[in-house]
Amino acid sequence: METNVNRRVLGLLGLVVSMAWLAGCASWYLKGAELYEGSAPASATNTWPVTSCATSAGQVIAAPNIVYHRAEEAKGVVLYEISPGESTHSRITNRWADDTGEFFFVWVSSGPGYLIFVPATAGQMPVRLVYGAGGYSLDRSVPGAVKPAGIPVATCILGPVGG
Repeated sequence: METNVNRRVLGLLGLVVSMAWLAGCASWYLKGAELYEGSAPASATNTWPVTSCATSAGQVIAAPNIVYHRAEEAKGVVLYEISPGESTHSRITNRWADDTGEFFFVWVSSGPGYLIFVPATAGQMPVRLVYGAGGYSLDRSVPGAVKPAGIPVATCILGPVGG
């Protein structure tokens, strides 16, 4: 029993360290996105802050201070990941869609990956799936996109602005 608890604590600690690492120096290794400086784009059609997160075991964890902005631009649909109070953000360009909705995936070489799913069904909130370092592989079966293959270690709910 005690070993199981220790494993869970170590796993959660690894997730937290991975998330902090991504927010810090990992931007040099960012894939599926480019660095973006500035505020939220005026072209944003939808905005969702991260409101809550839980591990795959159901343990509630702190939600990162991130707001996503979906924008339709001349070169296609992108997702801006804005961290309030920071000067550098991400403009996620790795995208694909199907009948269920839109998918945006960004990852760090040898690090964590993040899949943001925006459902096509009205009223359903988007989610952010977190893939731990070493816990997923890259699937390039969709032309022009890279998808994660693996099991997420955490799920975050994206809520409406002010919600």
